[in-house]
Amino acid sequence: MTDLTYFILERLKMVAPKDLSIDEISTLTGAHRNTVSKYVYALEKSGEIQMTRQLGNSKLYTLNTNTEEKHTANKDYS
Repeated sequence: MTDLTYFILERLKMVAPKDLSIDEISTLTGAHRNTVSKYVYALEKSGEIQMTRQLGNSKLYTLNTNTEEKHTANKDYS
């Protein structure tokens, strides 16, 4: 796990159950929003976080508390 991945997950834990946008996560971590976006996409794909809603163009994310969904996201179907 990279430092930024750890920081993103920690920031989401700190504000839970509130959800955060890419820009808010970027501000809290000090990383550029494009970099945060790539990490958030990877975390969402792995099932660690989930998109909760969309406000205009902004997607908001929170930690994934559904463990079954996390396990399904990590399965390799190849």
